[in-house]
Amino acid sequence: MKLRALSAVGLVGLSLFAVACGGSDGGSTGGGEGATAGVGGSAGDAGSGGDAGSSASGATGGMGGSDVGGSGGDAGSGVGGAGSGGAGSGGSAGSAGNGGTAGAASGGTGGLEADVTPPSIVTTLPADAALGVLEDAKIVVTFSEPMDQAAAEQAYESVELPASEVTMAWNAAGDELTITPNSKLPYKDVAGPDVDQRFGFGFTITTTATDKAGNNLEADAHFGFSTARRVSQTLDRVASLTGLVSGTGYKATNDIIVGDGSANQEYRGFLTIDMAKLPDGILEFEKAGLHVNQDLVSGAPYVGHGSLEVHELDFVALDATAFSAGSLGNLGVLTKNSLLIQKNIDVVRTLAADYGKRSALGDRCQFRLQFTTGSDFDGATDNAHFEPTTLGMDVVYLAE
Repeated sequence: MKLRALSAVGLVGLSLFAVACGGSDGGSTGGGEGATAGVGGSAGDAGSGGDAGSSASGATGGMGGSDVGGSGGDAGSGVGGAGSGGAGSGGSAGSAGNGGTAGAASGGTGGLEADVTPPSIVTTLPADAALGVLEDAKIVVTFSEPMDQAAAEQAYESVELPASEVTMAWNAAGDELTITPNSKLPYKDVAGPDVDQRFGFGFTITTTATDKAGNNLEADAHFGFSTARRVSQTLDRVASLTGLVSGTGYKATNDIIVGDGSANQEYRGFLTIDMAKLPDGILEFEKAGLHVNQDLVSGAPYVGHGSLEVHELDFVALDATAFSAGSLGNLGVLTKNSLLIQKNIDVVRTLAADYGKRSALGDRCQFRLQFTTGSDFDGATDNAHFEPTTLGMDVVYLAE
């Protein structure tokens, strides 16, 4: 909003005209408001009366010179008082004073220029047509100048988020309106990243919104956005990097064995999940459940070996290096019993971290299964078997 100071000084002309000494009466009333007539000139012959002022009321006539009258001063025209002849002393008549021009007053001290500039909307958050908006988002509308807050709030309209279901607040400057939904925004649940469905939200700020000077928004302003999709997806195994390795160097991909054998050799299981089918731009992982079926138990591994643990690991082959590599983190217990059912563990933090560097990891998210105690050295076979084809990861994430 621009303010401009404007000022001027009125001008008033001044003049006097001479009236001859011993002359006749002065001029008649005339002229508008004028300036004072000019003072008479030097002495000369006795002057005659001054001429009548022009316009609505003439200026005061000039004083005649003493003894010998000089020429009269100019009388004021324009707005001024009535001219009258001066009484001169002896001498011959001088010439009458000619009418002078009065200055007219103009202007005055200027005031503040009225604000006639309409307000506008500079930005909105979320941006118009934004995708992947999260459930706790607030709508922020920034105006070009401070607004009449009551009028702007009343100008808000929305079918999906009506005024009765939001709370409004302003910043200190009065040019930013924050609209907070009273409940979380919903996500559209979809089965797979290729399902292109979302919940959309729209709102309008109508022309009834005004700035503090009462100027209206020039046109209704419409905005819209969509919340994120909640995608459910199952990731498959990488078969060539899923299986077992023993302490003696034996390896296989047709089974996953954890525990020990009759020669007290330890077995460890290796699991690799393929991240290649995850789309780019995932906003947040909500769940990641690693699952695999226990299909056979030999001996009593859950008695002498403790709990079956899941460790984070990166490896490039099923070999002795992978078997003995240091754990990148113990993620917890997969199972403590011999029930032949699907076993599950939450690995969402590991998946989120690996997704962030999936290119370097070759799109692989990897784990190692091992008992708390690798071998109890009792000369008996105590191990658990898991079916490789049942390995997978059920993930839920937010995407645009």
